[in-house]
Amino acid sequence: MGIGAEYDVMAEQTEQEKTHVQAIRAMASDHPDDAIRFLCSSIASGYRCALVLLTDIIDGASRPLGALMAIREDGHYIGLVSGGCVEASLVTEACSAIDEGCDRQSRYGKGSPWFDIVLPCRGGIGLHIHVVRDNHPLGDFLGLREQRRAATLFYDTRTESLVCKAVYAPTGWEGPVFMAGFRPDPQIILFGDGLESVFLVSLAEAAQVRVIRNDIEAVCLHAKDQETAIIILHHDPDLEIPVLEAALQTNAFFIGCLGSRKTQQRRLSRLRNKGHDAAQLARIHGPIGLFGPSREARSVAISVLAELFALIEARKTGSS
Repeated sequence: MGIGAEYDVMAEQTEQEKTHVQAIRAMASDHPDDAIRFLCSSIASGYRCALVLLTDIIDGASRPLGALMAIREDGHYIGLVSGGCVEASLVTEACSAIDEGCDRQSRYGKGSPWFDIVLPCRGGIGLHIHVVRDNHPLGDFLGLREQRRAATLFYDTRTESLVCKAVYAPTGWEGPVFMAGFRPDPQIILFGDGLESVFLVSLAEAAQVRVIRNDIEAVCLHAKDQETAIIILHHDPDLEIPVLEAALQTNAFFIGCLGSRKTQQRRLSRLRNKGHDAAQLARIHGPIGLFGPSREARSVAISVLAELFALIEARKTGSS
C-alpha cells in the first residue's frame, strides 16, 4: 500500500485486552506522511492515539532524528524509530501514556533503564511520546505536504503541545521545543522514451518518488520547486536543448543528461553559444549516474536514481 492508504477499523477491545496490548504493525512504512495519515484516520474512527518523535541520538542510530511513529490504543502502529528493536516495547509505553492521558519520555540503549533491550548499533535513543489531544496540527501537516510546501512540527515539552508551521526548520532542539523539519518529497520530471526511462520510472515508483513524464509545461510549473530533479534521457541531442534551456530557468536541485563525456561537451558548447554562462552550465550533470558509464538500461536507471538519493541525503545533513 502507498501513501494515503485506508486503514481497517478494528473491533472495540475489552478492558482486559487493553491491559495487554499486542504491537501490530498496520503498514510497513517509515514515511512521515503514512504515520500522520494513520493518526488522522484512527482519530476519525474514534481511537485515542499517540505520536512518537525520535528526539535524541547517542553515538548513532538506525533512524534519523525526527523520525515518527504513530500508535493507537489497540496497539496498531505505523513508522519506525529504530531498526525494529524497540517498537514493540514502545507500543506498550505509548498505550500506557494514552490511558493516563499524559505525555512521557522514553530512552533505549545507552542511558536506558531497560537493560534487556540493547540496540545493535550500541548507541542510545531518546523519544517523546505525545498523546494526541488536538488533531488540527496533523491536518495542517498533511495539507502542507500535499501542496509541496515545507512543514515543521514543533513539540513543546512545557505544554505537551504540538503545532505545525509552514516553514522548514532544521531538526533538533531549541530550548524546550523539539523541531522536526520536513522538506517536500523529491520528484522527478523525466524526458525520454527509451528503455532507460522505463526502468527509471519503475525504480522511482518503488521508492515512492513521483515521476512526471515528458512534460515541458511541468518544468515551468515547478520552476520554484527546489525539491525537483530534471532528468533527460534522450538519445537525440536536438531534443535536449529546449528542455535544458527551460530547466536552467528553474530552481531544480538536479539537472542531468544521458550521454558520454564528449556528448556532454558538445551539449554545453551549444548552450554556451546560445548565451548561457559558466555558472548555468555547471548545473548540468553529465554523464548522469553515480557510478561509471554503462550501456545497459537497467544499470543506467539504477545509477541515476543512486546519484539522486546521494544528493538528497547530503542535503538533509546540510553537506550539499
